[in-house]
Amino acid sequence: MRDVSAEQEWQDFGDVARTLISLPLRGDEDILGTVTIFDKFPHKTFFPSSFTTEDLATFEKFLRYAEKAVVNAIAYERNDRLKNLDEETGLPTLKYFQERLLHEISRAKRFQRRLVLMICEVTPRLPMKDFAAVDREEVVIKRVAGVLRSALREYDVVARISDWKFGMILPEAEDGKMSAIPRIKKAIQSEVEEIRKRIKDVRVDLRFGHASYPEDGDDHEKLIFKSNILKL
Repeated sequence: MRDVSAEQEWQDFGDVARTLISLPLRGDEDILGTVTIFDKFPHKTFFPSSFTTEDLATFEKFLRYAEKAVVNAIAYERNDRLKNLDEETGLPTLKYFQERLLHEISRAKRFQRRLVLMICEVTPRLPMKDFAAVDREEVVIKRVAGVLRSALREYDVVARISDWKFGMILPEAEDGKMSAIPRIKKAIQSEVEEIRKRIKDVRVDLRFGHASYPEDGDDHEKLIFKSNILKL
């Protein structure tokens, strides 16, 4: 655009820039955003001049390199994120959970907020002679994972930290731990009843543990130790 102030729909930007070039930043299939450059100032001048077709060609060439770099960065981030996800449930893994716990404890200290750490152990029990037990255990774990995810707030964290354990981080849990545990336990028990309608003779044992910052400890080791004291 040679003169922003001359275009009615761009007049609000007249005080910001006079000339500009704006091009889409494309990914593999989608437009990721736009890149815009404003006001070319020739050497030893104080007033912007219009961009030329040569400027546009140079900018387009630069943008192609930028697109490759952005696409590669997105792919790397996606692959790194997938490494931290449990394939069976789609939940974050223990590695992510530990890193996030350290971050949330630091944040709770800085802003003097409460933090609740919860552990839920889920043990499906099926008849010993059930040759499809493994597949049925996976069904139970997947459905319990879904219940935990939906029962928590959007900014809470739930992760699969071992075969039968889920860890939950509840930042800024000002109402304390006791209100969350019965609610989550009730949601899981309701889901188990639905599972029993599909899978006969299934029984699911649930045990919970919890710890609160700062009441039960002021570092991750103390909180993890306390939350791993599991009860029915």
